[in-house]
Amino acid sequence: RWLPGAEPMPAWQEADEPPWQLLSVDAEAVTMSFPSGDWSYAEVTVTLKRDPISEADEILLAVLCVLLIYGSFWTRWSATELHIVLLLLLVTQRMSVRGTLPAGVAA
Repeated sequence: RWLPGAEPMPAWQEADEPPWQLLSVDAEAVTMSFPSGDWSYAEVTVTLKRDPISEADEILLAVLCVLLIYGSFWTRWSATELHIVLLLLLVTQRMSVRGTLPAGVAA
């Protein structure tokens, strides 16, 4: 159970960093009864809202990947080179998204 007066998940209480907006952190101590006894657990719901402008990055990334594949028909890139370029783009995007999450969340 939560300690009286203690905030649940204190690292998330200040998780309001762009492009994310923290809407709520709801915590509940739940007790379930079983034949072997009563067991309790903590249930936490974190609700975040993402800035819609940040979604443009994902759309632009998808368009860039399609254009690279389409353009590879007229260039002399091998399949391996094309895959390496696309993989670097996708890993960079993933790291960019992970970098915007609160500390300790994207481990």
